[in-house]
Amino acid sequence: ILHNDGAENFTLVEAPVSEPTATHTLIQHRDDVRLDAVDAFAGHIVVSYRSEALPRIQLWPIDPQGGYGRREDFTFESELTSAGLSGNPNWDSPKLRIGSTSFVTPVRIYDVDLATGERTLLRAQPVLGDYRPEDYVERRDWAVAADGARVPVSIIHRVGLQFPAPTLIYGYGAYESCEDPRFSIARLSLLD
Repeated sequence: ILHNDGAENFTLVEAPVSEPTATHTLIQHRDDVRLDAVDAFAGHIVVSYRSEALPRIQLWPIDPQGGYGRREDFTFESELTSAGLSGNPNWDSPKLRIGSTSFVTPVRIYDVDLATGERTLLRAQPVLGDYRPEDYVERRDWAVAADGARVPVSIIHRVGLQFPAPTLIYGYGAYESCEDPRFSIARLSLLD
């Protein structure tokens, strides 16, 4: 049960069907992590959350004797990767489908073998021309607001750019809606 009763960024509890009020906390509320969703499958649960303002996913294997195995965060090459579940319509599948993207990495869809952890790339968004992700830099910085709140700033540019340089600043982050890292073919011409 994912709820925000007394937990602004949500908390995750479990309870037996026979006694739904007898809850046991799995993830306590934290000021620095926002729980977004939990998806249950036959042998595992997947927790979707935000940390450092970025969407992340974590796999929790369900132990056959009860409880959970070692929690595993899905990691990617770039710190500025947005990751999430893709279509997973089967309750008891040996694989989990996930997706990822960043400012310089086109959308990629993977199957993750739940027994071995091996990832199989199923599809990558095609980019025509001679696009090479290594020709671009993406990094994170932080601005500090007057009230002390840390505001994430994502910076993307071509390798070898001389500073100062012309800059496009764009942002939005209100009402729990924000601009997650995502690849945009249209952005390439601006970066170039």
